[in-house]
Amino acid sequence: MEKKRIAVIGATGSQGKGVVNALLNQGTYNIRAITRNPEKYSGNAHEVAKGDLNDVQSLRDVFKNAYGVFVVLTSGKVQTKLLRVKMPLKRQKQRSATFYLVNTSKC
Repeated sequence: MEKKRIAVIGATGSQGKGVVNALLNQGTYNIRAITRNPEKYSGNAHEVAKGDLNDVQSLRDVFKNAYGVFVVLTSGKVQTKLLRVKMPLKRQKQRSATFYLVNTSKC
């Protein structure tokens, strides 16, 4: 049976790497690391995909076929970034993803 996919935005940062590693250690999911620069990703996720919070279409693409989505928003204009993430999440929710976790260090 194929493992369900979890997409992790922020996989190159400290928190995102920790999430990827914890999920890998659990062994239940196929992990897709999302980064603006996939060629620079050095983690252990099963797959890496290009995604950018400034490009809504790229988010739609990387969330495709995801069972779950973990998003780390740690700096900058958090409200603006959250709005960019919400649209593809809302659309994707109707397709396949079961859960979404958005974490931020700012309110």
